[in-house]
Amino acid sequence: MVDGLGFQLNNTMNCFHPVPGLPNSLAVGKARLSGISPTIVYRDGQPAIVIGAPGGTQIITGVLQVLLNLIDFGMTPTEAVAAPRFDSQSHVIDLQARHPLATVRALQNMGHTVYREPYSYGSFGLVHVAVRDPETGGWHGAADPGGAGMPLSSAQL
Repeated sequence: MVDGLGFQLNNTMNCFHPVPGLPNSLAVGKARLSGISPTIVYRDGQPAIVIGAPGGTQIITGVLQVLLNLIDFGMTPTEAVAAPRFDSQSHVIDLQARHPLATVRALQNMGHTVYREPYSYGSFGLVHVAVRDPETGGWHGAADPGGAGMPLSSAQL
């Protein structure tokens, strides 16, 4: 907050609701929502997954979806960050273009408003992840194919 001025030096004003009087409406003294969520998942007291992303308001949904892909669906790190994502922070479900049109139609038939991004990758939090192999202790990483990152092992540094 800028002392005496009542505003923040940041570009996430879109995290506030534009209509006054609602719980998340923009108002003097209110703190903005933050999507920063660097995350470490532990297994047996040891770090097992280290994950984070740039991407504004879609960081949390991107990180969560990649974690679910890893933990619940047993995907490799590369598969987990490359899988199509969706976001629903308003009345619209936002889908990456890699979601099948059948999925779009099924959601619309349920009464949802759906926006399908024009691009297959990007436009969502760009999740990067490192996963520790429980048997070898080695780390395997993956970088979101929609961004410019890349995983490196310590041998490549």
